[in-house]
Amino acid sequence: MESSRELLTTLSKTPRGEAAQPKAELAGRYRPVLQAFARRIGVEASKIEAAVEAAMEGLYENAWAEDFDPELETRERLFGLMKIHIAEVSLSASNPLQTDEALHTAWEAEWRRGLVRFSITVLSKSTDTDARALQAFELHVIEKHTAGDVAKELGMSHTAVFGAKNLLLGKLQRLMGELEGRF
Repeated sequence: MESSRELLTTLSKTPRGEAAQPKAELAGRYRPVLQAFARRIGVEASKIEAAVEAAMEGLYENAWAEDFDPELETRERLFGLMKIHIAEVSLSASNPLQTDEALHTAWEAEWRRGLVRFSITVLSKSTDTDARALQAFELHVIEKHTAGDVAKELGMSHTAVFGAKNLLLGKLQRLMGELEGRF
């Protein structure tokens, strides 16, 4: 898995007409975070996609700029771009009463959720993750089914459901620690 810095550096060196792969990877990783952030701060549903698309295009243009700085964190780049583009499409969401601190708090919460979702995706593709344990984890932890319902549905014991939960929570925490700087 390439880090965001590596993806942006690759994009910066790729001619615009040949940049579909790095753009697709960046969009797959960050569009859900941008959409959730826009919803969280009150952007009208009909205007969210315009703000997200403008922010993603801004990210790509930033990478192609002559003064591209690969050391600047993607998290901060996207936060700045989203503030600009949300202000352009939605006066209500860019209300001056929403302080920069409040916007930053909402941004960090959605960034963290995006990291969790991305980590679960990486974990699910890992060869050392048992598919049935992952299914039990997702049903019990993510979808909030009771351990009893999960055990019954998957033909497992309660103990096995809790074991899968604990095992995968530990793996997920370690993975998130490893991925945090790369997301």
